[in-house]
Amino acid sequence: MPRQWITAHRLLAGFGSSEAPDPVKRGSTTIGWGGFTVTTTHAGGVEAHLEVYVRAFNSGDPDAVNEHYTDEAVSAWDPEQPLSGQARKDSLAEFLAQKPTLTAKIRESHVTRDTALLTVDWTMEVPGENGDVERLSGIGTDVLTRGADGNWRYTVDAPYGDPRNTAE
Repeated sequence: MPRQWITAHRLLAGFGSSEAPDPVKRGSTTIGWGGFTVTTTHAGGVEAHLEVYVRAFNSGDPDAVNEHYTDEAVSAWDPEQPLSGQARKDSLAEFLAQKPTLTAKIRESHVTRDTALLTVDWTMEVPGENGDVERLSGIGTDVLTRGADGNWRYTVDAPYGDPRNTAE
């Protein structure tokens, strides 16, 4: 299936009408497909969310990081064992105690009124006990929802969720 069709299909599935997303637009891509033209934008809201999330993550403060998740959020840091609730929070706190540093950039964003699908390139450095640094990276797939307060929060956090992570 051509990538353009998949992208257009995802976009069309998200737009129930001809309304465009309402957040601040910082760039756009237009895709033609089967007589339809769909324009998607990187919304300022999701970009700002990611910037603030990275700062919170790098601060090492689990409470600050958890502010970026819904109460029902699922995190698939280990794809074999997705976590939610207190188990997700405990795992995050344990990992942040290792003082990892994160960098992340949105590769793709598809935003409708209060839901966003992000594809994110990320890298992380995790200091080891003996002074070595473990370097991790991936292409994440994240689903965010915008709350009544206007803030975006993760509903699904899948750092290895993009099929391009699989070695061929």
